[in-house]
Amino acid sequence: MDSNEWQPDFDLLRTIVRPWLGEVRPFNLPSHPEDIYVSIHDIKGHGFRTLVWRNNPADPDWIEQKWQTHSGVICQNCQTEIQALLKSHKLSYNTVTGAPYVFCKCIRLNPSRLPSLEFFSANWGIVLETATFLNQVALKLARA
Repeated sequence: MDSNEWQPDFDLLRTIVRPWLGEVRPFNLPSHPEDIYVSIHDIKGHGFRTLVWRNNPADPDWIEQKWQTHSGVICQNCQTEIQALLKSHKLSYNTVTGAPYVFCKCIRLNPSRLPSLEFFSANWGIVLETATFLNQVALKLARA
């Protein structure tokens, strides 16, 4: 398929996140609905420049209690609390998890920096709208 055929999807993604992140540049579209990976660049004025978007579940059970930061906000999709991992730490001998992450059981966001957990939790409705759109694009690309 011609890459210009996907331009409307890039444009719509920018339109959806504009009220939250401003003018941005999505680097890619998801290619598979079970492993959505999208990188958004050129974020300005929010204390971070890039945001990596995943739908791989981030189960809070893999983070020790002392490393969890709770938002007090419940995700309407998965009914779990939106949390953050603020500091990288070692999970096992060979595994280190990076930071920061903002996540629930259905979405995992990895901003280049995390100036405020509230910036993400207060805009979770836009996060969920974006997730729905990215899933639709992934299904369309998987069929292409």
